[in-house]
Amino acid sequence: MSLFVGVDLGGTSARAALGRPSPAAPPATITSGEADDPLDVLHRGLKLANAVGAEVTALVAGCAGAGREPVRRRCRAIFAGALPNAAVSVVPDYVLPLAAAGLDTGIVLIAGTGAVAAGIPASADASALRVDGWGPTLGDRGSAYDLGRRALVAGLDALDGRGPQTALVGALAAELGLRDLTAVVDAIADPAPLRRRIAALAPRVCTLAETDAVAAELLARCSAELVKSAAAVRRRWGPTCPDNVALSGGLLVGSPRYRTMVTDGLAAVGIEADAISLVREPALGAYEMAQGLIR
Repeated sequence: MSLFVGVDLGGTSARAALGRPSPAAPPATITSGEADDPLDVLHRGLKLANAVGAEVTALVAGCAGAGREPVRRRCRAIFAGALPNAAVSVVPDYVLPLAAAGLDTGIVLIAGTGAVAAGIPASADASALRVDGWGPTLGDRGSAYDLGRRALVAGLDALDGRGPQTALVGALAAELGLRDLTAVVDAIADPAPLRRRIAALAPRVCTLAETDAVAAELLARCSAELVKSAAAVRRRWGPTCPDNVALSGGLLVGSPRYRTMVTDGLAAVGIEADAISLVREPALGAYEMAQGLIR
């Protein structure tokens, strides 16, 4: 029986969905791991699915940055090299949430380690309209990294007397395992895990926002950035833009408070709640797309 694989390869994490779709088959097996070793996620998924040694029929990988051809080629080489007999397709990660939601067209808004908004047309011949997704140095506004970085700046501003006092000072130091926040510069000196470590602060900031005015303001600013990206997609698409919006990414899925701020902002620009889908597992979208490779 055919074995299909879908992979969601984000900025810092990877998830895979594997299965043999049939009326009697169990749901797809889901595994997760680090983005810098996607084949480990694949191999562990095969083990969990009792499919070690089985030949994969088709794989679709949605990869962050795969809208750029060098990234797409690099990702395809990884998976095609590991699965020489499989049909392999690599797409941008922002394609997956609509497929997972069962939608052919609409706007995707992702906020995980990075952030991107995209308008996905129904026609395969038309190009997606992408907004942001430019990485942590030049963009990714509204992402977990963006929120974590802004929180660190606000904490240091409080210590310097440049900004208001905030509980972020002690909370972020504890989250990073530091004696106090002044040690943060040395703690994040290694660039390799820097993006992951700063993005990992976002859930703590979301929790503090319930009682801390500075944290709450940071959430408001970051959520407004995501809404601006979605609004830019609608503006560029024009009057035929569908109302469907798929939300995805660890920050939007994991923080109801942040998600509500985003959906409230979307409502303010004319996107109502009943048009919004929350996609918790984009890898299932890749899994569905993998099956379509051989139909």
